[in-house]
Amino acid sequence: MFFKIKKLMNTYSDCRTALLLSIYKVLYSVMSDTNDHLNAKDIKQAIGNVINRETFRAEARPDPRNNGDKLANDLISLCELQMIKEAFATIIMLDVCLGEIKEISEGNRRLDIAKELAGGSFKSIKSMLDPQTTNPETVNMFIDNFTSKLNEIAEFDI
Repeated sequence: MFFKIKKLMNTYSDCRTALLLSIYKVLYSVMSDTNDHLNAKDIKQAIGNVINRETFRAEARPDPRNNGDKLANDLISLCELQMIKEAFATIIMLDVCLGEIKEISEGNRRLDIAKELAGGSFKSIKSMLDPQTTNPETVNMFIDNFTSKLNEIAEFDI
């Protein structure tokens, strides 16, 4: 029993990392194509900032989406895409599954936010990640499919 839980937790952690990297990759790909007047470092920092904010990671820098420029508008638009919202929701849910949120009320608040982000996909994402009903292979398959789609978008030459 303990081995199964440990394996599932390791899978959650690995999948969360893979999903974060895929979101970063797709956002960078699109943003660098549409904001070629900016240097790569500025784009990367803005994307990292937004991902941190959307997934409740610590971020001290101002939100680049509040600047009112083309970069800000593009970031806002990308974050409104359903697939990106579902990816953010999945990361939030993986954080909860991993026990990273110590307060129950905060965990519930984040799950409510994930539910809002994921929309109609919330139940299917939840069933794939629910530690009581899933296994590492199911989680891996689900995240592999998700990251493959994101990576395919990132590699598409506009």
